[in-house]
Amino acid sequence: MWMTAAGNDERIDKAKKVISAAVIGLIIVLLAWAIVIFVAGTTANVST
Repeated sequence: MWMTAAGNDERIDKAKKVISAAVIGLIIVLLAWAIVIFVAGTTANVST
């Protein structure tokens, strides 16, 4: 999108929003993965 904006401010703004949403989504996925790994590791080592 950014590459094809050709100086069109509306398309540049839309591209920035898409990039921001993608980065936020990636952060959420990585945090969810880290939480799952932490919880799985913590509960797997619990002795009964």
